[in-house]
Amino acid sequence: MVNNSFGTNKQLHANDPRYQQPHAVQAPNFPPAVEEPICVLKIELDGEHVEEIKVFKNDQPFELVQQFGKQFNLSDNAK
Repeated sequence: MVNNSFGTNKQLHANDPRYQQPHAVQAPNFPPAVEEPICVLKIELDGEHVEEIKVFKNDQPFELVQQFGKQFNLSDNAK
């Protein structure tokens, strides 16, 4: 680094807009995009307990059923 009567190169560049980092541009304050389900299935597990399976565009039905069955300890027949 060069040291002269004007200071170091780093000091010279500190106030020179050509060497300053651009500021990040912030997007407007929109709420985050929320994907809407294409289908909501209400599953009655017993007389009083109802759960939902929300199905989204790229979901795999078999995988959804397996996950739901595992979460609620359902038999293969119930799945």
